[in-house]
Amino acid sequence: MKSNFLAVGLLMAFSQIFAQHTYQTDAVFDPVLKKITVNQKMFFYNHSSKWLHKLYINDWNHAYSDSGSPLSKQLSDEYNFRFEKSLPSEKGNTTIINFSSNQKILPWKRLEKQPDIIEISLSDVILPNSSISISTTYTLNLPSDQFTGYGITNKKELIVDNWQLLFAFLHQDGSWTLDSNLGFDDISLNPANHHLNIRFPKEMQLAISVSGELSSNQSVTNWSGKSKNTKKIPFVLNHHSKFDSLNVRKLEFITDLADKKTHLLDAEKNIDELIDFVSNYFPLNESKTWLLQSDQYENHPIVGIDLLYDTLKPLPPHQILTLKMAKTLIFSMVRENSLGAYRNEPWRVDGLAQYLFMRYIENYHKDLKLIGNFDKIPGFRNYGLSKATFNDRYFLLASFAARQNVSQPLNTPNNKLSKYNRKITNPTKVGLGLKILQSSEGSNVVDDCIQSYFFQNSNKILEDISFENIVLNKTMGRASWYFDKYLFEYKLNDYSVKADQVDSRETIYKIINSSTSSTPIPVALLKGDSLVHSMWLPGGLSSQNLRVENQFADKIVINADRDIVEVNLNNNNLKTNGSRSLRNLKVRLFEDLPTSHHNQWFVVPDLSFNAYDGLQPGLMLNNGLAMKHPFFFSISPQFSTKTNTLNGKIQLYQKRFYQQQSLSQTTYGVSFESYHYAPNVRYYRFSPVVNWYFRPYGISDNRRSSVGLRYVFLNRERTKDQSDLTDFNLFEVNYVKSNYSSALTQSFFSQIQVSGEFSKLNLSYTYRKFYRQAKQVYIRFFGGVFLNNKQRDFYNFGVSRVNDYAFSYNLFGRSEQTGFYSQQFVMAEGGFKSFLKTDKADHWMLITNLNSTIWRALEVYADVGLIKNKKSQEEFIYDSGLGVNLIQNYFQLYFPVYSNLGWEVSANNYSSKIRFTLTADPEELFGLFSRTWF
Repeated sequence: MKSNFLAVGLLMAFSQIFAQHTYQTDAVFDPVLKKITVNQKMFFYNHSSKWLHKLYINDWNHAYSDSGSPLSKQLSDEYNFRFEKSLPSEKGNTTIINFSSNQKILPWKRLEKQPDIIEISLSDVILPNSSISISTTYTLNLPSDQFTGYGITNKKELIVDNWQLLFAFLHQDGSWTLDSNLGFDDISLNPANHHLNIRFPKEMQLAISVSGELSSNQSVTNWSGKSKNTKKIPFVLNHHSKFDSLNVRKLEFITDLADKKTHLLDAEKNIDELIDFVSNYFPLNESKTWLLQSDQYENHPIVGIDLLYDTLKPLPPHQILTLKMAKTLIFSMVRENSLGAYRNEPWRVDGLAQYLFMRYIENYHKDLKLIGNFDKIPGFRNYGLSKATFNDRYFLLASFAARQNVSQPLNTPNNKLSKYNRKITNPTKVGLGLKILQSSEGSNVVDDCIQSYFFQNSNKILEDISFENIVLNKTMGRASWYFDKYLFEYKLNDYSVKADQVDSRETIYKIINSSTSSTPIPVALLKGDSLVHSMWLPGGLSSQNLRVENQFADKIVINADRDIVEVNLNNNNLKTNGSRSLRNLKVRLFEDLPTSHHNQWFVVPDLSFNAYDGLQPGLMLNNGLAMKHPFFFSISPQFSTKTNTLNGKIQLYQKRFYQQQSLSQTTYGVSFESYHYAPNVRYYRFSPVVNWYFRPYGISDNRRSSVGLRYVFLNRERTKDQSDLTDFNLFEVNYVKSNYSSALTQSFFSQIQVSGEFSKLNLSYTYRKFYRQAKQVYIRFFGGVFLNNKQRDFYNFGVSRVNDYAFSYNLFGRSEQTGFYSQQFVMAEGGFKSFLKTDKADHWMLITNLNSTIWRALEVYADVGLIKNKKSQEEFIYDSGLGVNLIQNYFQLYFPVYSNLGWEVSANNYSSKIRFTLTADPEELFGLFSRTWF
C-alpha cells in the first residue's frame, strides 16, 4: 500500500514539473476472452484558465458497443455492412467499475448521444495550474478488427489504438473537444506522460512504439515502459510476429510493411535518407522507437500503390517498402507534433503530412514515374501517363472528385467530409496548394515555415503557435490568399484564355477565371515547343489581360503543369492567331492523363451480351471515362456474334455543376441505340433527357433527390404476328427522393408517363432496415394506374416480369416468355417472383413486397397485392418463398415455395421457376464503389 502511495506521489511531482497529464496503466490481455483488464491512475493537470467542475474522458473502445453509436452510423453511411451484420460477441464495449479520487467515489455518466465520451462530476473544483489524481478499473471487451482495423483478429491477435481511457482535449479557455470515435483515427489529445505495464500470454509477441523491458515466467510475459510528451501508445500482440525491426543510427523501426526481412535490409539506405528528411522538419528524439504498422498505413495510404505496385511489381520491393514507410512515418510525426483539435481542422495534419510526403518524393525519388518501370513498355512511351511523375497522381486524384462534383472546402471538419474527400481529395489539395505557395513565392518559404512550426511548438501541450501566423509573417502577408480564401473555396476551378486583340506586332490575351479563385495562376509562354517565360498571375480576379509581343512568344498555356485542379483543361491553350492548339486531335487506346496541349479521344474495348445478339465485342470512342469533361460523348459500335450484324449506341451529355446549394447538378443529354429485342428483330431507340440532381444536406449526407424529364422514340421492326405493333413515343416525368445507407434505406419514386396510346401514374416506396444483428427487413409498396390505355395488350403493369415497353431496363432476354432468360428478375412494377397465371394488369395495381433475413444471406419473402384488368374483377394475388441475397440489388436468387398456384416446390419443372437478379452493366456496378466513397 505504501509503495502505491509513493508511486502516485512521484507521478504527481513529476507531472507538476512538466505541467502535463500523466497515466499509469497496468493492463492484462486475455486472448481467449478477448478482454483487456486495466487498472489505471490518471493524473489530470488543469493547464486552462478556467475553474473546472467536470472532467471528460475519451473511451473510444465503447464506440463499438451497439448499433446506435456515432461510429455505427458513420460506418453505415459509408456502406460498411459489417457492423450491422455482426453478432453481439463481435462488438466491443468498456465495463467501468468506478472512478475514485482520494478514496472517494466520483459520479460519472456517458454522454447521451456519445456513449464513448465519459463525464465525471467533481466534488471540488480544479483551479488553473492545479491537479487531481483519479484511479479507475475497467475491462475492455475488444471488437472484431473487421470494422475499422482495431481490435481482435480471427487469429485472436490484438491490434489496438485509442484503447485507453484518456482525458479529452482541453483548450486554454477551459472548453473541451468532445469527439466521438467515427473510425477516422483523428482523436484530439493533449500530450502526456505514460507509464505502461502490459501482461500477456508468453507465446505472444509485442510490437510497440515505446522502449521497454520484458520479463516472463512460465505462462505470462510482462512488458513495462514509459514515454514523455506522448499522446497515446498503440501496440500489436500476435502469435507469429509479422514485424521486423531495423536499427538505423540510434532509431529503431518496427514494421510489418515488409514482405520479407531482406526487403527491410535492402531499404536501409533509403531509410537513412528518410531520417535526414524528417529531421529537417521535426525535433527528433535520437533514441526513438517507431512502430510503422500496416493498419496505420491503410488509414492513410498512398492511393493506388497497393493495386499497381504491390500487384504488378513495377518497382523493386524495397523501394515500395520505402514509400510506404515514408508515408506512415511522416503522417505519424505530423500528428504527434501537432496540437489543437484535429477533427475540426484536419487540413493541419492530413494536408501538411501530404505536402511533406510530396516534398520527400521530390527530394529523393524525383525520377520515380507514376507507373513505375512500366514507362519503358513499348507502346506506352508516348502516353502522358508514362511520362507522369509519381507526384502527378495527386492532381489526378483531386481532379476525379472535381469532375464528379463531389469536392468540399478544405476547412471542412472530418465528420462532414465524404470518405473520398477525407482520405484523398482534401489532403491532396492542401498539399497542392502549399506547393503553389512555395512555387509562387520563389523560395523555400513553406519548408522553412513548417520547420519553424514544429520546432517552436515542441514540448507544448496547449494550442500551438499558429502555422498561419508563421507563414503570414514569413511572406509579409502575401500568403493570405491561402488561409483566407483557398481553404474556404468551394467553386470548381476553370480557367480559359482568349485573344482580346491581335495584330502583327503583339497579342493581348484575356485570362478568364470563371470561379474567381484566389489561387495564383501559372502562365507559360512558348515559342514553338520551347518555353520562353513562365510567371504567376494573381488570383481572385474574374479576368485580367496579358500583353505579349508575337516575336517573343506565339503560344500561351495556363496551368501547363496541372498545378491547379480544374474541371476542364480544353480551354487553357491558345496560339497567337487565336486558334486553340488543343484542337490538334490525338486518338489513343484506353485513357491518358488530361492535358491542355491536345484534344484527346480514347478507344477502349467494349463488351456486352443479350440473348438475341449473343456476345457483342466492340470499341468505344469517347473523350474520357474516368476523367470526364463537363461535355461527354461516347460512340460504341459492336458486332453481334449471333446475327453477324453491327449494333451499338451513341451518348452525348452536358453537365452543369452547382456548389453550396441544394441543386448540385443539371444534365442534358441524348442517346441513340440499336440492338435486337427478339430473334432477328431490331429496335431503334432515341431518347433526349434532362435531369436535375439535388443534395439538400450536402455531399457527406446520403439524402438525395432528383427530377428527370425524358422523351423516348422507339422504332421496332415487326414480325408477321406483330403487324399491329406501332412505333412508340413516350414522355415521362420522374421524381426520386432517397436516403441510402447500409443500415437503413428509404426511397420514394413517382413517375408520370404520357404517350399517344396511354397515360399512367406510378408511385413506390421502399424501406430496408437492419433490425437485429445480421438481420434485415425489406418492405416495398407499389401503386400504379393507367389513366387511359388504347393498347392494353402492349401497355400494362407486369406482375412477375417488368413490362419494359420503353426498353429502359438491362434485360438479357427482353422478349423471352420461357427458358433461362425469362427467369431474370427486376424489382419493378409488381415485383412478384412466381410466374402467376395472371401476369399483367392493364388498369391498376396495388402491391406489397416483403423480405426478411433468416440466416446470413438466406431470406424469406412474400408478395401480396390487388390487381385490376379492365375486363375482369379485382384479383388478390400472393406468393412466398426463399431468397439468397448475395449483393443487395446486384446479385440475388429467389426460390418460390407457395403462391396462388399452390405448392410450387412440388412442380416437375421447378428449376424453371427459380428467379435471379444479376447486374452486369459497368455503370451500375460502379455504384458499388461510388456509394462507399461519395
